[in-house]
Amino acid sequence: MSSRFIFMISLILLVGCREEAPTPLFEGNELNEYQKIVADYSPPTYKWGYLTKEGTLAIEDKYDDLREFNNGLAAMNISGLWGYVDVFGNEPIPARFRTVGTFTEGIAVVQDLNGHFHLLEKNGQPITDSLHYNEVKNFSEGMAVYSDGLNFGFLNQKGKIAIEAEYSYATAFTNGMSIVQKNGKFGIINQKNDKVIPIEYDKLWSPSNGLLRYKKEGNFGYIDLNSKQRVLKSYTSATDFQGSKAIVHDGNNYFLVDKNGSSEQLPYSFIDVGGEGKWMYSANNKFGFLNNDGSVLTLPQYDLLMRYREGRAGYSINDIWGYLDDNGKIVIPAQFPLVWDFVNGYARMISQYGFGFIDLNGRQILEPRYMEVRDFSEGLARIQVYR
Repeated sequence: MSSRFIFMISLILLVGCREEAPTPLFEGNELNEYQKIVADYSPPTYKWGYLTKEGTLAIEDKYDDLREFNNGLAAMNISGLWGYVDVFGNEPIPARFRTVGTFTEGIAVVQDLNGHFHLLEKNGQPITDSLHYNEVKNFSEGMAVYSDGLNFGFLNQKGKIAIEAEYSYATAFTNGMSIVQKNGKFGIINQKNDKVIPIEYDKLWSPSNGLLRYKKEGNFGYIDLNSKQRVLKSYTSATDFQGSKAIVHDGNNYFLVDKNGSSEQLPYSFIDVGGEGKWMYSANNKFGFLNNDGSVLTLPQYDLLMRYREGRAGYSINDIWGYLDDNGKIVIPAQFPLVWDFVNGYARMISQYGFGFIDLNGRQILEPRYMEVRDFSEGLARIQVYR
């Protein structure tokens, strides 16, 4: 009897019987592993649920752990086992796994209690027999990174090997490219395992605005993705391009450079990416923002800054946080002990009473009274409730 058949029967029985039998149905070695998990497991004092933007508890806080929603499903944990819950609070795939991934491209990677991986459809049906690998990551562009314990390669959506495990590091495919490492050096391959960028660099970063940042022999530079040729000079440090500009350092000074190699020296002690086309800089031990062309957006008057996201950047004065708008003006005065980035129009914040959310204008949409909160995804935020 195949391992896939046994796995399918077990999952079907579990789905069909969970109202009458809340304890997962395991047998053989999985039963032994389940008993070990139960014996060692300590549930959290406060449980997790999901909240709407109106503050309504959409899904009861009964879970030991939760993840963000993606394509209508979120990973949930009950008594140390993982499964999936939908936005209505149904559990289409019960908690019976050691680990689970995010549903991407209609497929999730799960690991049973024997340590074997499976590919699941959204209805819970397995696509593959047990996959005996050390690691299988989420799918991206039709492929998933897998590890045989020594190296990394790629599987297709049927669980078959598409690229053999020959790399010591590999990223998910993005725009048909994966950054890989072999013999201590980095390069880029395509989905046919052709070497798009030779494996000869000390470090590579994800492409930005048509250019790939690299480090080689202690210096930084750029590769044009169209010509596959190195462009510009090499520098002691360099940022990714934001639009047509990047910040580089020659060992003595910072420069703003464009893709043609034109440069302008900037008189600051520190400059880094500020998000959404802006640069963060420091002068006299304070921080401010520059526009993309190097002109001053805000004076260096803040103790700490967060990068821009969704037109807002957190700033701190005397350990109290507020937000700047896209023009560098204070839109939310400093009043919070701690804040986070805006995601989908809302930001997490904390007060003396707990965690809550504010909108882009600083209005509290959820009062700070929760033990813990996470960002909204598909209209719901996972929260930990005081009881």
